[in-house]
Amino acid sequence: MKQLKTDGNKHLKFLFLFKICLWQNSKKASYYKDYMKRFLLTVSIIFLGFVSFSQSASSEKSDSLIFFYCDEIPAKYPGGQKGINKLFADSMRYPLQAERQGIGGTVIVQYVIDTFGNTTDVLVLEGFREDLNNEALRLTKLLKGWIPGRLHNKKINAYRRQPFIFIPNKK
Repeated sequence: MKQLKTDGNKHLKFLFLFKICLWQNSKKASYYKDYMKRFLLTVSIIFLGFVSFSQSASSEKSDSLIFFYCDEIPAKYPGGQKGINKLFADSMRYPLQAERQGIGGTVIVQYVIDTFGNTTDVLVLEGFREDLNNEALRLTKLLKGWIPGRLHNKKINAYRRQPFIFIPNKK
């Protein structure tokens, strides 16, 4: 076998020997192949350990993070979904032009419930018509007084999506 000059780097030497053995189909190829598998496995385990440690350290700052799903205690509105539906039914002002034209549709709104229980970052994900979109946004901004979600006994910001189905009155 050829002599290698590797400046004392053992892993580069094995990597280079591994390639030579594969090209020459020698009997030592399986030894170097097993060594490289163990070496790469060790490096990947160390790397994954650093990545998981950095993620757990960053989760301490949950005030600035926004969660799509909270597995401990999700955000709650006083009165639950029935309370939300009652607020929407009492406060809805169907746009006149859309009602005259008999136009209805579905608008999906996304918003963030912050750690103080307020709805923020309200936006239309799927809109139907501008006047219906604006009414859905207005209704969503009326939602106040949420009980924020909790994760690891800390208040968190959480996304929520709300569909609005507009059905015009038939005369």
